[in-house]
Amino acid sequence: MSLLQQFQEITQKVAEAISAALQFETEIVDDQMTIIVGTGYYEKRINSKEEGGQIDAGYLYGKVITTNQPYFIEDA
Repeated sequence: MSLLQQFQEITQKVAEAISAALQFETEIVDDQMTIIVGTGYYEKRINSKEEGGQIDAGYLYGKVITTNQPYFIEDA
């Protein structure tokens, strides 16, 4: 069990606050690419794997996890 899963209730509140403040859906993913909490569409996907759980597949989540660096997408 990841650290985020141990604090799932409070982490869900954080995701909801982010979503309300920024007006977009939010998901929080742990270091194993498991969706721990989310709002809207992502809330239905809690406990599923993002990007098939493939950290080394070259997708953005995996890059963030492996490099421990933030990425900003200006024009998604």
